[in-house]
Amino acid sequence: MDVKDNTIIFGTKNDVHKFLLFIIPLSVPFYLLNLITVKWLPFNLPVSALMILVPLGLGNYYFWKNSNEYKMKDFFRAIVDFQVAGKRSSLVLSLLFMPVLYMIAVVIKDPNSIMQIFRAESNISIFIAGFLLFFLGAIIEELAWTTYATPVLQKSYGILKTGLIIGLVWGLWHLVPYIMQGRDIWSIFFLVTNSVAFRIIMGYLYNYSNGATISALFFHTMINLVPELLPGGYKAFDFSTLAILLWLSVIVCYIVYHFNNLKS
Repeated sequence: MDVKDNTIIFGTKNDVHKFLLFIIPLSVPFYLLNLITVKWLPFNLPVSALMILVPLGLGNYYFWKNSNEYKMKDFFRAIVDFQVAGKRSSLVLSLLFMPVLYMIAVVIKDPNSIMQIFRAESNISIFIAGFLLFFLGAIIEELAWTTYATPVLQKSYGILKTGLIIGLVWGLWHLVPYIMQGRDIWSIFFLVTNSVAFRIIMGYLYNYSNGATISALFFHTMINLVPELLPGGYKAFDFSTLAILLWLSVIVCYIVYHFNNLKS
């Protein structure tokens, strides 16, 4: 069992399994929104991005039917649970983890890009607007993936297996939008498998933060925000390079976690 003793469990194992099973089928109507060519969401996000409402709605349904008003307050209060993270360094690590990996991937592709790591036209207002937008999106998703599903699965399967399970569903959940956006097969492969690595790392950071949802919110926000600020956007780095860095990070997280457990 890898979930902390003081972590509030908001669901049952059976309901979380149903939650994971139904997310993709219920997202089909939102996938079809990709057929709308007009992009009216910020940062040129596809209209199908509204599918982030599915896990939150489904998670809330399963949580609500087995809960009470007091627990409902705890559930939504999780988005500002800074006090849960006993180690403030865990939140800093969650916030900076992906920017560092992205920067390394960018420099590996083009060492000269270090001097132009952010677009010339970028400014603090764009960063703040982007951070708030993607942080809101992270809240909508992570109340489901992290607050609802992660503690239940970590209690049963541990951190690594939980990351593999949620990560696989998370990656496949994005598969249709990737295809409809015209991405090539290798980009899709790395995007899906990178989703699994993201989830495993997030699981370890969640555990390190004592079960604070805010750690997942920071990590998720930076996954989406940083590429929007890079010179060339997603073309500033190779997905294959990022994949190697992510899976090396998974190995490091695994070793550090088990080493700390042996010490304790």
